[in-house]
Amino acid sequence: MEGIIVKTHPSGESDLVIRVVTDLHGKLAIFAPHARKSKRRFGTKMDVLDYGTFETKQGRGTLATLTAFNPISSFPNIRSDLDRLSSASTILEAFDLLLPEQGQEAGETFHVLLLALKSLEKSEGTKQILRICFMTLATLLNITGFETNQVGGRASSNNLLKILDQIEALAERKLFTRTALEKILEKLKREESLSRS
Repeated sequence: MEGIIVKTHPSGESDLVIRVVTDLHGKLAIFAPHARKSKRRFGTKMDVLDYGTFETKQGRGTLATLTAFNPISSFPNIRSDLDRLSSASTILEAFDLLLPEQGQEAGETFHVLLLALKSLEKSEGTKQILRICFMTLATLLNITGFETNQVGGRASSNNLLKILDQIEALAERKLFTRTALEKILEKLKREESLSRS
């Protein structure tokens, strides 16, 4: 199955629990034995934003166990640009918070996330990065059954902040990545005021 790692969590000295949005099963928690200690085990160090194919088997508990990971992309342009990375991090956190384990919208949510990351990978400029973030989060809310009527469909700084507020209300906690995204919004305001003068 194809998937994108949205969160990683250390387990023990050498293991990793990864949360992956997949094309077949929605969001899954997968146990990756020895993933922190050895790159040989899976051919690469697995991290958030990694996109690839995952092979699993039924584990001892409720978690599937990773048997093979074949990377497709790690989105190097996102990783090398702070604005893109901040936007992608907010998107990944929102997907992790709002998607239930093994949700019914598996294929649709996976393709929305993949399209967002591919778009961010090619994006040019702060405004486009924030537009991609807004559209992706609005789509995620709609797919998962939450209304975005009070936000409106227009991508703007205020509407993006309203969507972040809505996600935080649904998750009942503050987004860890919100501060970084707010700094990008402030940067955009400065850029726009300079271009007007």
